[in-house]
This record gives sequence, structure tokens and C-alpha cells, in this order.
Amino acid sequence: MASVGNTMLRNRRIEGNAQKSSSFDKLDRENVRKAEKLPGLGVFLMAAAFYMSIWLLVYCRRRTFPEPLDEFHAKSTDFMEVRARAHLEKLADLGPKVAGSASNFAAENYILNEVKKIRSAAHHAHEVDIDVQTVSGSFVLDFDSIGLGHYTSVYENQHNIVVRLRPRISSNHSLLVNCHYDTVIDSPGASDDAVSCCLMLETLQVLSREEKPLEHNIIFLFNSAEENILQTSHGFITQHKWASSVRAFVNLDSAGAGGWELLFQTGCPENPWLIETYILSVPRPCASVFGQEIFQFGLVPSDTDFRIFRDFGHIPGLDIANIRNGYVYHTRNDLPHNVEQGSMQRGGENLLALLKALVSSPNFVDPGEFRHGSLVFFDFLGLFMIAYPAELATILNCIIIVLVVITSYWSCKEHGESVRWPVHLLGAVLLILLTWTVIVVVAVMMGLLLTWLGKDMSYFNYQFNIIWIFIFPALSAGLTLHIMLKESLYRQWDGWQAASLYQQANLCVWAVILAILTYQKIMSAYLPCLLMTGPLHSWILSRCLGKDFKEPINVVCTVLGGSGLAVTYFLYIHQELMSFFIPITGRQGSTGKPDIPIAVMATLPVTLLLPFQVGIIYVSEGMWRVVRGLLLLTAVGLLTVIFTPLGFPYSSSGTALQRLFLVHSDRQFHSKSGEVISHDAQLWLVPLDHQGLTPLLKEKPHLFKNSSRTECTGTYCGRPFLYPMLSRMDLSKSVDLPAPYLNIPRVAVSLINTTHPAPLTHRMTFEMRGPDHVTIFFTPHPGVHVLEWSFGHGAPVTINTLPDMEGDTHFIYYSYGEPPSIPWNFTIDFHVSPGAGQDFIVDMAFAGHYLHEPNQWTDTMTRCAQELPHWIVPVGWTATFDSFQF
Repeated sequence: MASVGNTMLRNRRIEGNAQKSSSFDKLDRENVRKAEKLPGLGVFLMAAAFYMSIWLLVYCRRRTFPEPLDEFHAKSTDFMEVRARAHLEKLADLGPKVAGSASNFAAENYILNEVKKIRSAAHHAHEVDIDVQTVSGSFVLDFDSIGLGHYTSVYENQHNIVVRLRPRISSNHSLLVNCHYDTVIDSPGASDDAVSCCLMLETLQVLSREEKPLEHNIIFLFNSAEENILQTSHGFITQHKWASSVRAFVNLDSAGAGGWELLFQTGCPENPWLIETYILSVPRPCASVFGQEIFQFGLVPSDTDFRIFRDFGHIPGLDIANIRNGYVYHTRNDLPHNVEQGSMQRGGENLLALLKALVSSPNFVDPGEFRHGSLVFFDFLGLFMIAYPAELATILNCIIIVLVVITSYWSCKEHGESVRWPVHLLGAVLLILLTWTVIVVVAVMMGLLLTWLGKDMSYFNYQFNIIWIFIFPALSAGLTLHIMLKESLYRQWDGWQAASLYQQANLCVWAVILAILTYQKIMSAYLPCLLMTGPLHSWILSRCLGKDFKEPINVVCTVLGGSGLAVTYFLYIHQELMSFFIPITGRQGSTGKPDIPIAVMATLPVTLLLPFQVGIIYVSEGMWRVVRGLLLLTAVGLLTVIFTPLGFPYSSSGTALQRLFLVHSDRQFHSKSGEVISHDAQLWLVPLDHQGLTPLLKEKPHLFKNSSRTECTGTYCGRPFLYPMLSRMDLSKSVDLPAPYLNIPRVAVSLINTTHPAPLTHRMTFEMRGPDHVTIFFTPHPGVHVLEWSFGHGAPVTINTLPDMEGDTHFIYYSYGEPPSIPWNFTIDFHVSPGAGQDFIVDMAFAGHYLHEPNQWTDTMTRCAQELPHWIVPVGWTATFDSFQF
């Protein structure tokens, strides 16, 4: 009897499973009608309104600033923007402050005088020590992460203003806060970095007037040569008498004007107590470990003094910068009016609170166990900060992954014990990956199409073009794919079942990504973790609602509402990414195709968020109307970009300008005996973006009447490069215009002697005089390589060049502040293989750069600049170039 009963039980189970499978596979017309009763266009518009509302919320929030304080609305111990802005106006009025220029020394004198005033008015609880440091030295930086190679820097007689605020009962421990008051060529540098120096002056004044003494010292470093690639910060941290007392630092810099200041690097790289102190003290936080990893992975083509303090001083610190409105960065438009009212108040209040908290922190002198470990940290709309240890992040990530495994098991269980649901789940996972691929491919194809049509960078001035040239096509492609799947692969399915399937499949995809990022110890894994909370919340809610969840409107509301928090944060990050990287495409060099990375970045919301919402497609009808509407808008937008001024990438209003190096160069090529065998001069026009000179050629063709394309001949292409940018330049987009010879002093160089300290070793000793900025390039001949030299530390290093250039090329950047009293002497040891170097062993070139008055501009340059359209911002200087064979 037991055997018969068991057999009947098994048959009933099999019959029940078959019924479940049958109900799963056959068309349930009643459910389909129920699932497809929502109008697709209405649902799409509701979702669009949902996302647009969040986008506008984030946009408005980003532009919220505190009211600037003045003497009538603040105490003497409050930070006042009105005083800081007065400093800003005066520093900006000095014009460009290139290291070594008269205006650079004028800025030094202004800051020094203001510091002396602060010292005279300081409360008796404090001591204010002032030191003007003169530094000389050399070092090497590795720029391989941004494709430049290794960069060697040598500096002489540069200045630092170093101010120490300390309690009368002296402390042996100091906090360093740093800014730089020098600028690049032709830029008044209001935001980069006069704003930071003004914040420091005002903060120093406020702290010095407080009755309560500080627990430890604060050193305010105003350095004069950061734009010479971080020179004087190196001089301070390696040579100053107070440097050994520094326990932590705060570096202030800028890559844009105004906006919220962003904490984007922290630690050394650990020291979690620093970010914890920031969180507890700063009233208006803005920080992200995601920004830190973007910067440290080499995705941003720049660097700050943070690197010097970290790598040469081995000190933990915080790196803070303004990054909004990068269009004016390093241009003549970097003026005080581009720094919004209230942004300095915000930055100053944050800085004041942070410095106080750091010097009073129990971890400041000896962090102990808080010296080790890393934190995941991020702010939410600048309202509050979230931070937790990397170890806890690993645990949280694993919990999320386990929850996905549980929901996947539950999903398979509730849809029957047959193998069909797991197979469909795997198929949906692959289709989500296909969705991503389709979206990215379409975005890239649009970027390639625009580049081929010569309409690349159409987003540069009119950022809203991104919507119809990238976002609408990508969204159309994703929707089309799933509408086709709905009508073919899932035509027999209940809409709720398809929505549930893709919800689960999406969780599985992100669980795998989260597991990979966690294993690689990438702290930005918090982003997928955040994105997954919405679908998990929806899954839990659907189980609580039971069958009612199958109502299409519940599917829509739960999917949108459940992801609201994560979408808000993601759009918050995405807005900042776009506003930061779009201006960079105007100065990243003329190689590459910027529309492709911008297209991929712009469509990230579609790529990442559409699969979360894809279930809506399966419970709606009439979605083809949405696709046709999007394609129509894409076509209209594309035609507008191609045939109207809305597609022109630049603006004459002073914002989105094309950057152009305008260099009046005078070149001499010397024989081995030193005689000049070739001499020429030209105006060298070098565009700094992918558009090149094509727009200028169309508008001002007469300028190019006698032009010739720039050719690459000689050491480092025989051109007076100021920075090692050759690997990022397409010289075919540069031109030479006829110009007279220059009547300015050239770099005077001579080979003093050659000795042989060891077999096959040639030690060459050189003597050089020149202007305050000189770049040296040299390439040993085959069979010759460099053993040692007298600058930098460690083995001699090379710079990246063009793929077809043979041999290693070395690049040395030399500068001085005060003119040295004696010539600069340096030595290079070459190893010469037997049979090599019969005639000469090295090609060397010396470029002397006049980056400021009185020899910066010539009449020829001025006439050319006056001919340029208003949408071009020229950066001009004169340069001599002398090539030798030794």
C-alpha cells in the first residue's frame, strides 16, 4: 500500500509540475490583456518626467551657495567672503603671474604684506612666523598613467612664502595647508589658484584673532611655481626647516571656476582618520572615493601638489579643488566674476572648520591604528556624508551578493521545479549584456558619424546637443531591442513574468560586477551596490504586495519608486562627470576622437538604468510610437547639428573657446663644430583639441595663404615644446606661418669637457644660460644610452614620443625665479658600445621660452591674434630652438 501511495503522490507532483509548466508556456490571454493595458507613450512620459525631475533637483542643488558674509553680518571670527574677494580682485588685477615674471614677484609682495598685517593684528595667544624660502632642486615624475612617460624637472631660486601660525606654547607638530599664486601663460588665474590663496589669507586672519590658541601649528604655504609642474612644493617639503614637523596637509587647487569644492584625494593613501575628521567637521561636504579613483587611475590629464607631499614627504593629506566651469581654466577668462557669489563663503567656512578639527584631532600627532585602512566615502547632494571602512564595504557587498543568490533561488522555486526558468534567467542575463552592447555601439557609431562629418565636439558649446545625438539614439536602440524580444521571444509570456525575469536577471549581472570590483578592492563598488538596492527593494515589496504587484501600474510605480534614491545619487555623480570632462576635451590634445568617450559617458544613464526599468516595456503597449518619436527627434537634432550654428563647437561669448598655442619660434640647427647649418623662423599654430585648425581655415582662409604643415624633423620633432605633449599632438593639424627672425637672447650652451670615468663611459659636462624657462631634449644615437646624470634621482628616465621615432628621448624642464648669478652646470654619463659614436653620440636641443613680458609677444603675433575669431583663445609666447650634435 505504501508503494502504491508513493507512486500516486509522485504522479500528482509530476502532473502539478506539468500544469505549472503548461501555464508558463501557453498564452494566458487574460493576463496578457491585463499586463498590456498601460499605454506605452504615457508610461514613457511618466518615466521621463520622473528622471527629469530628479535631474533638475540635482542641477539646482549643485548651484546652491550660502549667503556671503561681510562686516555687517558676521563676527570677527567668522569667515567673510567680502574680505577674501577683495584679495582675489587685487591678485587677478596683476594679470598673468608666470614663475619668474615681475607680476609673480608682485603677487609675492602683496601676499607678504597682507600676512604682515595679519601678524600685527593677531591675538596675543598666537605667534605668526613668516619665512620667504628660496629653493633649488630637481626631481622626476612618472606621467605614464596619462601617456606622457617620465618628466624631469630642475628649478633654481624659486620662492615660497611660508607662514606658521602657532600657539605661544610651541608645538613640534604642524598641519600644512597649500596653495599656489603663480599662473600659466596669459591667464590671470583667479580660480587657479588665487581663490585658494585668498581663502587661506582670510582663514589665517580669522584663526589669528581667536582668543583660544591652537593645539598645534598650522603652516600656510603660498608657493610660486606649481604651474612649472609642482616645483616649489617639492622645494618646501624636501628642504624647509619646518617640513619635518608636518603631520598632515590640505592641498587647495582648481580645475575650474566656482562651484562646490570637491575632496577628491585623501590619505597616503590610507589614514582613514583624515576623511573621518572631514566628515565630522565640514558643514557643507562634497567628497567621493569615486572621484579619487578616477584621478588616481590616470583618467584626468593633470596633477596637483598633493602628489609631491605624498610621494616626497610621505605625509597623509587631503586634496580639494573646484572643478566646475573648466572652460575658463588656464585661459585669459579665468577672472573673478566667473567665481560665483557664495562659492568662496562655502569654501572658506569648510576650510576653517576643517583646519580647526584636524589640529585638534587626537589622531593628528600619532594616528596609531587609524593610520591604516581605507574608507569608502561619498556625500549625498552635499547634505551629508556616508563613510565606512573598506572591510565593512566588503561585508556589505557580500551581503548584497548573497541576497541576489537568495532571490534568484526563490525566483526559480516560485516558477516551478523545471529547468526552464533558470535557463530563461541565464538567457535574460545574456540579453542584458546585449542591451548594454547595443546601447554603447550605437553611441559610439554616432560619435564616429559626427567625427566623419566633421561635426565632432558639437556638444562642447551646446551641451544639450548630447540629448539628441547620443542619448535618444542609444535609448531608441535599447527600447527597440526589448520591444522586438517582447514580440518574438516573449510573445507567449505574461507581461508581469517578463518584468520579473528581467528584474532578477539584472540583479544577477550586477552581483557578478559587484563581486569582481570587491575582489579587486575597488572602493567605487559602492556605486553598483547602491544601484542594486532599488531592484532588491522592489523584489521585497512585490512579495509583500503579493498578487496586487502584478497590476501594471504597480509594476511601474514600484520599479521607478524603488530606484529613486539610487537614481538621484547616480545623476548627481553623472552631472559632475559631464561638467568636468566635457571642457577637458577642449585641451586634451589633437589626437583621439573625443566624441567617442563623451558619447559613452553621456549614455551611461541609459546603459545602466534602462535594464532596471526594462520590465515596464513588457507591461505596456504601443512602445513603437515611443521609438518612432525618439528617432524623429534624433533626426531633427542631427540635421540641426549638421546644418545650423547649433552644431558649431565654440562660442564667442567667452566660455566655450577653442584653445590655440601661438608660438613665434626661431630655430637654429648646428653642426658638430657648432656652426649654424640651418636657420628659420615661423609662427607655429598648435590647436589643443581634435577639431584642429579646420574651423579657423573655413572662417579665415587668408591666414593660411603662405602656411605649411608642421613637419617632424630633428630631436623631439625639432619643435620648442614647453611640456612633453608630443605623444598627445597630431602635428598634421598644426601649421607654420611665415615670420621674421627673433631678436631675443638665445639659450647659450657649451660642452665644457668630456671625461672617461670608466671604460666605454663618456661623461659630458655642459654649461647653460638662458631665459627663466628652458626645455631640453636629447636622444642618444644607436649603441649609446644614458647611465647617470646630475639632476633628478635614480636612473635617468625617458619621455614618450611618436611610435615611428627611434631611440629613447629624455625631456628636462628647467626654470628659475630670480636669475642665477652663475651659469647652470650639469653632467650626463653615456655608455657608448664598441663601434658606436664614431662621429657623435647624442642629439641635443635647447628651447628657450619667453612666457611673460618683455619678450613674450611680437608684433607678428599680435597681428595674427587680432585676425583670429572671437571664439579662439590664443596662448602665445616666443621661443628659440637650438639643435646640436655632441
